[in-house]
Amino acid sequence: GFGAKLEIPILVALPISKVEITSKNYGFIGVKDQLVAVVTPSNATEQTLKYSSSDPEIIKINETTGEYTPLKGGSCTLSATTTDGTNITALIDMTITVGVSEIKFDGIDDSLDVGLTNNFTITVLPEDATNKDITLVVNEPTLVDISTPTLMNGSTNVYECSLTVKAGGNLNVAVIANDGSNTGAGHDMILTIPVDNIEIVDTNLSIFINEIAQIQAIIGPENASNKEIRWISSNPIVATIDQYGRAQGLSVGKTTISAISTDSNSVVTSCVLTVNKACETLSLNGDVEIMNIELHNSSFINAIVTPDDATNQIIQWISSDETIVSVNENGVITGNKLGNAIITGTTTDGSNISKSISVDVVETLPITE
Repeated sequence: GFGAKLEIPILVALPISKVEITSKNYGFIGVKDQLVAVVTPSNATEQTLKYSSSDPEIIKINETTGEYTPLKGGSCTLSATTTDGTNITALIDMTITVGVSEIKFDGIDDSLDVGLTNNFTITVLPEDATNKDITLVVNEPTLVDISTPTLMNGSTNVYECSLTVKAGGNLNVAVIANDGSNTGAGHDMILTIPVDNIEIVDTNLSIFINEIAQIQAIIGPENASNKEIRWISSNPIVATIDQYGRAQGLSVGKTTISAISTDSNSVVTSCVLTVNKACETLSLNGDVEIMNIELHNSSFINAIVTPDDATNQIIQWISSDETIVSVNENGVITGNKLGNAIITGTTTDGSNISKSISVDVVETLPITE
């Protein structure tokens, strides 16, 4: 009665004008999936949908969530209907088949040398899958020549395939089912470049007892994948050799050292290793430092090596002045003219021990009574 106004808010519902099902129109027996429906407008007030199947024996669907389970092969229609009073329904015709659940390789190698061929099979399971077509792909097509998979005679789910290696590297072979099940399989292969030769740098080696020497071997080809070598000594009493090619002399004698490729036992080479006992000391004329020789006369320098069983006791002789004193390979010196020369003897077994003696050439040696 005093002219006051009462305002009451009125809520206006925004109805759904369109429903669209965006799910795929196929499914696989036993593989659950979700029916996806989109309403327009996206801000509609009531967006709840009710889902149904035209044949629950083929596809069973949860009417509230839209999750469905294909139960057997066949075709049926799924629907999504609004519950806001607009009664708008979207339909999708579904085809249910037996999907591929597994793909497996048989007879495929983990590693393969360049030039070799690997024949293998690909099995698609289950055997009664509706669409058993497959696609094969490799990550590095330049490494291999690979055939298109073809069904074996009398089989509906086993494919034959072969690949030949052209170059070394890492290969992945992948197979994917074409039925939309996203089922696939992959296999990794190492493609190797084989060793075809081994060469020992020095084929006639000599070392001393207790000496350690590195034996060098060259693998061919240079880009071989596996360059590991297995070393063997035919006479480990004379010398042993470790996995790195280091030989150690143990006693005087000879042994054959073999280098064998771990890539292929048929690739092998060898060398002869001689173990010597080294010279340890050298004395000339009892270690005197100076000696005299008469002009135009000859004398012998007595060289003594220890130990007395050293393998090589040959001495190399050199004169500092052959015109004054010459020396032959046996240590015999000759006075050629008055003066002085230094005669040096050196072991030739590799120990390189040297001793020298000073020789004076005189007219006449003093007479001793």
